[in-house]
Amino acid sequence: MTYRRLILSILFVLGVLAPAGAGFVRTWLICGPFGPDLETAYIENEKGIKPREGDSSSDRKWSLYSSLTNEVSFEEKQAMGYMDMCSAYAYVEIKSPVERKAKLKVGSDDGIKIWLNGRVILSNDVKRGVVIDNDTLNILLEKGVNRLLIKVNDEYGGWGFVCNITDMEGKDLSDIDFLPRQENLLRLPVREIIYSSIEANDIDRLGPAMMLDGNMSTRWASSFADPQWIIIDHGEKVTLNRMVIVWESAHAKKYRVEASNNGKDWKKIYEENNCPGGKEDIFLDKTSCRYTKLYFEERATPWGNSIFELYMYGSAGRSLASGNELADLSVKRDENIKEILAVKQYPKEIAPGSKIEVAVEWDKAPSSGEYKMVVQLENWDYKPGVCIMEEIADFDKSGSKKVILAIPDDVPTIGGYRIVAAFVSKKKNWDDAFFVTGTKKNITVTEADEK
Repeated sequence: MTYRRLILSILFVLGVLAPAGAGFVRTWLICGPFGPDLETAYIENEKGIKPREGDSSSDRKWSLYSSLTNEVSFEEKQAMGYMDMCSAYAYVEIKSPVERKAKLKVGSDDGIKIWLNGRVILSNDVKRGVVIDNDTLNILLEKGVNRLLIKVNDEYGGWGFVCNITDMEGKDLSDIDFLPRQENLLRLPVREIIYSSIEANDIDRLGPAMMLDGNMSTRWASSFADPQWIIIDHGEKVTLNRMVIVWESAHAKKYRVEASNNGKDWKKIYEENNCPGGKEDIFLDKTSCRYTKLYFEERATPWGNSIFELYMYGSAGRSLASGNELADLSVKRDENIKEILAVKQYPKEIAPGSKIEVAVEWDKAPSSGEYKMVVQLENWDYKPGVCIMEEIADFDKSGSKKVILAIPDDVPTIGGYRIVAAFVSKKKNWDDAFFVTGTKKNITVTEADEK
């Protein structure tokens, strides 16, 4: 696990990157960017302000922003975008039917200043990352409308905050309302996913269920080939009106979204011909369907199509609010696809100094004049990594071959090796891979026989 993935996993456990929770305020009016000083009043009448969408403060408009997760990130392109040495404001009104004591739990990256009903209740000019309860405050909500204004500054790196309002025991307050109203961000149900491919067939790490687990450190990744697709069976007829795709750097340049009631007859409901990657927030005409297909026609990079999270919103008889319901999700490969390249046979145990035989089979291979076939035994978890490779320069459009790999005498006797086969460019090598497939990491190394 990389350092970045470790940090993201920790944040997910802490709840920052978790799916939207009931007690978290995710929809705000935001205004900025301004200078980085937390104590400088960049807008007039900070303590008495009561903005509405479209109003201006110091030549900056107040705009509506709704986060998909518990964290409000000013760096989202729908918010302020990525920048350093700046600050921004976020405003929401809380309507309580009674006067009551409550807890306000906030986290910020970096410093944070908070006004409640015109009174400063926190000013903490720090450099830190977001944790749900960086600061926990006991507050008094008045009967009626309560004005909450938050200001967050940023030096370098991340920029955002998280805000959770609970009763004094930490439970959600079900009878309070907000203005702007909080969006219902419950995901549409998913019963089955049918996919065209998974990078190196690594379904445990890169399978399509990873797009729905609410965790930004996991992802689905396809093979390095065009086209690719994902078919989602919602298990019932739903109404789809919004879709958010959070891409990894390897993303599709050209793709479309299609809908169907029977999984056979498809209607195009969205098309993108020059996808910029990042986070795409797509508002659709309301579409009634049981099946949704994402068809990735052309990649933007030499790698596959890779998605951290796919959010689908609308209405249904049931909804998927978190990743906890994924245990019963069915995931399968499209049965109509022929194998472009497959590893058909390989040993589960290998010994240092031995030779092993790997059988591969392929169909619809690229030109052998431009590509070479690569078969390798690898374990990149071992530092600096182990890779034993054999290259085949000439091959037919379809066929099969038995490849011999010579295992060195000093190969580390650790578990977790796998076989990877690929078509890669003779000129660009792995920067232009036509197709990559692989086995599970289930090959172990045993001690060599005594001579």
